[in-house]
Amino acid sequence: MIWTIVPLIVLLGMWGGQRYKIVRRGGIPTVATLSALNQKKKWKALGLMLLWGILSMGYGENSWLMKVFKKDWIVRIVYGVVLSLPIYILSWKVGLIGTLALPTAWSLRLPSFKIYKEFDFLWEDAVRYTTLGVIITISIM
Repeated sequence: MIWTIVPLIVLLGMWGGQRYKIVRRGGIPTVATLSALNQKKKWKALGLMLLWGILSMGYGENSWLMKVFKKDWIVRIVYGVVLSLPIYILSWKVGLIGTLALPTAWSLRLPSFKIYKEFDFLWEDAVRYTTLGVIITISIM
């Protein structure tokens, strides 16, 4: 079902954030695009492919966004807004919700705990990618 993409996006986002960036950068757009195609929404699938580029931008201390905006909190807000832009192609109403929800989710600072060796459970990543997954899912429907 379509709601299975939310846990997949959360898993890919969290895993890709700590280890293999390509999992996040490529996995999330692939899951989203395939879900749109499965729903017979080809034009929405095209819009979701834009996530490849946006998720590859990054928002950390070595990103070009940090070089431009200098402050972490501004970078996170800008990144959240940019992340919502492809959603406007799918639905302007959901895009508007994304423009509010995604910068908020990316701005959160929450605690984490160790899972296994170098892997941590980051609550902020869980919130970020759950928000992204829900926004994507609603925009596909």
